[in-house]
Amino acid sequence: MPVEPTGVFVAVTLLGALLFAWAYAGRGRWHAAARRRWLYGVPWGSALTIAIVLAFYLFVQRGLWHWETPVVYPFVSWSYHYPFGMLTAGIAHGSAPHIVSNLSGTLVLAPIAEYAWGHYPGGSRELDEDGGDGSGDGLDADSSDVDGADDEAQDEEPDDWRDAEWADDELLPDGGAGSTNGGVLASPWGRAFVLFPGALLLAAVLTSVFSLGPGIGFSGAVYAIAGFALIRYPMTTLVGVVAFRSIPGVYQAITEPVVEGTLESSAPSFPAWVGIGFQTHALGFLLGVLAALALVGARSERPAADRIFLAVFVFGMVQALWLIAFPESTEVYNLYRGVGVVAVVLLSVIVTVAASANDYHVPTPFGPASTLPSARALSMGWLGLLTSVLLFGVLGAAVAGPVVLLFLVPLLALSALPAIPALLPSHWNGTPLRVHHLGIGALLAGTILVAAIGPFSGMVAVTDAQAPGDASVDVEGYSVGYAENATIARESTLDLGGNETEPQRLSAVFVVNQDREIFTPAVRAEVLAFSGTETVVIGGPGWHDTVEANRTGWEVAGNDTVYAVDLTHDGETVRSYTANASTAESRLADHRVAVVSVAESFNLRVSDDAGVVDTVPIPATGQETDVGDITLRTEERDDARHVYMVEDGARALVATEETY
Repeated sequence: MPVEPTGVFVAVTLLGALLFAWAYAGRGRWHAAARRRWLYGVPWGSALTIAIVLAFYLFVQRGLWHWETPVVYPFVSWSYHYPFGMLTAGIAHGSAPHIVSNLSGTLVLAPIAEYAWGHYPGGSRELDEDGGDGSGDGLDADSSDVDGADDEAQDEEPDDWRDAEWADDELLPDGGAGSTNGGVLASPWGRAFVLFPGALLLAAVLTSVFSLGPGIGFSGAVYAIAGFALIRYPMTTLVGVVAFRSIPGVYQAITEPVVEGTLESSAPSFPAWVGIGFQTHALGFLLGVLAALALVGARSERPAADRIFLAVFVFGMVQALWLIAFPESTEVYNLYRGVGVVAVVLLSVIVTVAASANDYHVPTPFGPASTLPSARALSMGWLGLLTSVLLFGVLGAAVAGPVVLLFLVPLLALSALPAIPALLPSHWNGTPLRVHHLGIGALLAGTILVAAIGPFSGMVAVTDAQAPGDASVDVEGYSVGYAENATIARESTLDLGGNETEPQRLSAVFVVNQDREIFTPAVRAEVLAFSGTETVVIGGPGWHDTVEANRTGWEVAGNDTVYAVDLTHDGETVRSYTANASTAESRLADHRVAVVSVAESFNLRVSDDAGVVDTVPIPATGQETDVGDITLRTEERDDARHVYMVEDGARALVATEETY
């Protein structure tokens, strides 16, 4: 990746502005706040996580040597039968812009979440009388406690912060920063270097394992980070969202400071939202919210409800939590925007209820004088009804197949949750049910549902080790080939017992690796027809290789185009696909001409009423060949070659060479 002088100037200017803001806008206050919650004032967990994800891209995916074209295929969550992909998909990335976007979000939002978590037991370190009370915590101005404490009072800084001694090994409940009393949870070193980065990497793995369809990228963890940070610091997190959305623009200004724009066409492509893992993002966000609710509940730190609602709604709209898209076919995708926006609104309400600090009890009609049955009796009746439905489901599964149970059992399990508290022993059920408990229960149910739809797409296996096409390129377990209307040889390993679905068919350059459960279109036919040449990157941990696909062809006058696709690897070329011969619509002196693809070129086949007269190579530009009573001539105009058949001054177009 070349570095231009203008890009260096942009980077230096930005660095200078950040140093100015740090020095001019109160470096002492932010330094004191950072030292209060972070070991030595550094978000070690965020930095370590970013380093791990970046190192994976640079070295394992070979991004250091091929920044724009890393190795991708072996690190995708293709199938549960390929656990390596499931484990690596959450930290691998598909391209340079992909990793820049995800690491930008991590760089801005992860320190906010790490600040909420804190490196010290309880979140903040204890200060002595000379060190102040820690009220200079700048981020704490974003939240209010259960009693509605004044934000301005929380934003005040101690008068003596300039003189305070912030020794990180003093006055800690566990005996110091380096103490291990109480285990890793009580050790600032463990909380900074183990627990926090471990939680982020666990979120990446979980969102990968339960993803809907093959996926790749750290975005599931980024959304988990955002959900966690929004609960504790809603307004600060919204500011962070604005900040990280500006980072890709800065990155482009450094890497491409001058861009020349011209009037040009582009390759056919789906809308950008087709490739977004909306289910992964939603699952990550819900996991982050639930983790934050557990933390703030344990610490009795609950932000204001209005801030939570505003933050969740704005984040959901800006970061496209409303995006719900499903394929109708291999060529058509549907975006359910209206349903998605309603879902974001409901999510905002539920999260607000779950995070609120009110003590409202859930109204109960089951008083001593009530004529209604007891809560315990109603719960037992409800569970009995659900059990009856389950029994009928088992009978239905015997007829229609186990697919009935796969959908019925999770639904019944969620329906049974409200009945469980009333059946618990009295010494387990002494705390009255509050409104925010219902919100937490709704979030748990929603998280289970969002996660439950993922495994159905992961129980698949590749049934063919060879890529479709007339010939393929085989490299270290990979098979690359081009084919028209080919069947995707991936089958579900779940015997759902229903009707078999019509297999997917596509025209594309395919990449197949049965050991890794890969059978995927690498370059669609429409894209190759537009560009003429595309590069397919294959490889594995620590190695990178490429196969080049080239299309050449002739547009036959009044008939189908004749083209061929060649694949080149290590200087050797094979013809992977050859289209059928096509005859021009024009006729001259009772002769017709067809374009025929052969091993390494194209020929012209001349026929008359008696049959084939002769087959000859296409003449070079400006040359001509006599065949029977006609002459075949090749001319170049409008930057393209044209073949004509000529006889007695009359001529007719046979074919025009494809241009890309």
